[in-house]
Order: sequence, then structure tokens, then C-alpha cells
Amino acid sequence: MTPLLLLLVGRALAADSVFAGSTAPGQLLGAPLSSLSLQFGGNWTAGNTSAYTVTTGGNLARRWDRNRVSGTLAASIGRARADANGDGHLDAVERGVAPIETARRYAAEGRYDRYVGDRDSLYALAGAAADPFAGHDLRAHGQAGFSRNFVTARDRTLVGEAGADVAREDRVTGVDPEIAWVVAARVMAKGTYRFNPTVAAQAQVEALDNVVTPGDLRVLSTLALGARMTRRLDFQVSTQVAWDRVPVEGFAKLDQVTVASFVANVP
Repeated sequence: MTPLLLLLVGRALAADSVFAGSTAPGQLLGAPLSSLSLQFGGNWTAGNTSAYTVTTGGNLARRWDRNRVSGTLAASIGRARADANGDGHLDAVERGVAPIETARRYAAEGRYDRYVGDRDSLYALAGAAADPFAGHDLRAHGQAGFSRNFVTARDRTLVGEAGADVAREDRVTGVDPEIAWVVAARVMAKGTYRFNPTVAAQAQVEALDNVVTPGDLRVLSTLALGARMTRRLDFQVSTQVAWDRVPVEGFAKLDQVTVASFVANVP
């Protein structure tokens, strides 16, 4: 997994429902508004193989006057019994061994928007994520920039952002260097489209270009599709693809994660 993808996964797990376009950064000013969404997904297999993965997250936002504060939390854990001898299946001895850890990701992020017009805001955010299986004991970052809502309609939205991102990466032992700083220029575009009252889609593309190390470009893209099951419950599938032109030593340039989850929207 590319290093920046752990942050992307955290955002995806804790993102608002695709139906929550009215609370997107850069929205039109309106009456005070609060929102809370909780997500849960996972898989479990048993018998000839044994493995499980659990993903969960939450998003909380509060808007008033010309201010908006939002925060996200996310976690993903997994365990599986391993094919220790590499023969392609689990024998009786391997089934009797306790499962080993195969995934452990945690992420948190907070953001503040100050609206300077009906469609424009200045924003600042801070976040941190940990994923030792991606090579990071901790990745902390801060960001500031400008957000513009270009399209606001009943069935579609389009938001663009530009700013700067500063990150400190504390990598796992054995990766050179073990600590790295990344200063990047950031641009992002995100759009939402509602096909009907019960089906909606969202797409986002984000690019971060390291201004200290020329050529160190990272591109993150997300595509999500949601179906409204009840007034308070959605089912959502999202796919994230990350491309890192200069990945951390020992990691691939391209990676992908797909998450299927239930989203509970709390009034």
C-alpha cells in the first residue's frame, strides 16, 4: 500500500454518505446545521480458511453563521490463519494456530472552514494516521487552502480546492529514511450526482506535488456509489486508487482499496 493511501482509506471509511452533499465544504450559506454519520463494514470466513476484516468510521460536522467544523475517525483491523508452509491450503496444524494480524489502520482528522462568500471558504485541517502494514507507525499532517463550490443543485454538486499540505512521516524500522517531511501543493475536485432520490454517486480526484522534491507527485482518486435503504440507513461502496510517482522504498507506485459499508445517518 502506498504511504498516502492510508490517509485516503481513513477518509473513505469515515466519509459522509454520498447523499450528504448539503454539508460539503464550500456549500452555500444557510441555517445552522449538524450532521453525524457512522459506517461499518467487514467480512468473515471460516472452515477451510479463516479470516476476518472489520472497518468502521464516523463523521461529525457542525455549521453555523460563516463557520463549519468537522471531524472524522476511522479504523480497520484484520486477522487470518496463515499458510505457513506455502502449499496452497491450510492443514490441520495450521488451522490449530491462532490467527495472525493482517491489517491495522487508524486515522483521525479535524477541519475548520470559514466562509468568505456564498460559495467560498478558507479552510485548515490537521490529521494523523497509523498503518504499520503500509510502512507507517504514524503520519501526521496539516493543511490550509481555499475551497469553492462551483455547482450547487438539487441533483449535483461540484467543489474545487487548492492549498498546501505539510506532513511528517514516521516509518517502520528498516525503511530508509525512518522519518521524512513532505511539503506539497494540493488541488482537488469533487462532484456528486443523484440519479434519483435513492441512488447517488460521488467522484473525487486529488493531486499533491512535493515542492521540495521535484517529480514527487501523488494522485488520489475515489469513486463511491450509495443506495438509500431507509431514511437513516444507506449502503455504500467506494473504490480508492492511489498513484505515487516516487513511493517509499519497498512500496509499489499504484494501489487500490475497495470498501463496502452501511452508513447510519443520525439527525
